[in-house]
Amino acid sequence: MASRRSSARANFRASESGAAVEKRNPLLLLPDSATNSHGGEIYPLSSELYFDVVLSKTHLSDGYRMGLPNNISSKLPLFEVPAVLTYRGKNWDIIYKGQTKIRKWFDYGGWKIFADDNCLNIGDACVFELTEYSNQKIIFTVQILRGNIPSKYHNGMRPDEPIVID
Repeated sequence: MASRRSSARANFRASESGAAVEKRNPLLLLPDSATNSHGGEIYPLSSELYFDVVLSKTHLSDGYRMGLPNNISSKLPLFEVPAVLTYRGKNWDIIYKGQTKIRKWFDYGGWKIFADDNCLNIGDACVFELTEYSNQKIIFTVQILRGNIPSKYHNGMRPDEPIVID
């Protein structure tokens, strides 16, 4: 039995947020308000070059900021490069801003269009897999997992405004 458990565990690996990500066959998710409301497929990751993020107000309003973590940005150029986000067979052109010293970003306009076109909401999670990169072009394949946090809890985004559940 121990071998059966370890072989089952071998089909998963932990992402940066600690979520288990399946390495094998794609999982087709049915439309469901608690998971992926658009019924997209979730695929196993093909490389170690990925990051995941649960979207917050910072990602989806005013500044529309999407920063890249060091484990990804350290592999990318230190200047602006055209980039592509691919989701469900469709492409969005964006600019990777690698020239900033502290944090590397996707440009505001391109990220906002991607977020709006895909109806991203606070609480949704995105997995960005770096599938191609050079000094001329960067490509990320994106998977979206719908979080569907009720809007009455959206104010609890800061320590001075906690989410209180009765």
